[in-house]
Amino acid sequence: MDSSLSITDKYNLIRWFTLFYWIDFIISTITTIVFSIQWFIYTDHSLPDLENDPEQKQQHDDSFRAESIVSTVILCLVRLIHLYFAYVVTCYYVSMGKTHYSKMTAAVDEELNFAGYDEMNEDDDDNDEDSRPLSGRKRPF
Repeated sequence: MDSSLSITDKYNLIRWFTLFYWIDFIISTITTIVFSIQWFIYTDHSLPDLENDPEQKQQHDDSFRAESIVSTVILCLVRLIHLYFAYVVTCYYVSMGKTHYSKMTAAVDEELNFAGYDEMNEDDDDNDEDSRPLSGRKRPF
């Protein structure tokens, strides 16, 4: 994103992206359902060359049925992945509205990291070579 955008502009941009993603999800799901029904139910998949050979016709019908199941499972998985990412984008949009970091807060956090402040081991008086928080040390949990 362009760094000249303000926070509210970025927030609005993410909002529009989230809405677009959900609209895309709904439209693509509806079209997938409609075209799948059309293809698997209403389209004739029989081969005229096999009308005289019932064994090959049965084999063709069985293989088409198996391929239909596999393709339906794949279509459902793709729709579920699309739904998952719609959820992720929505969670990101919602979290943007809840968190507001100021430059002052970021500066204080940075100063604490450079000073070697470790909130987990504040009382620890051992003489480690590295003064950065948690460098070479393990958390107590």
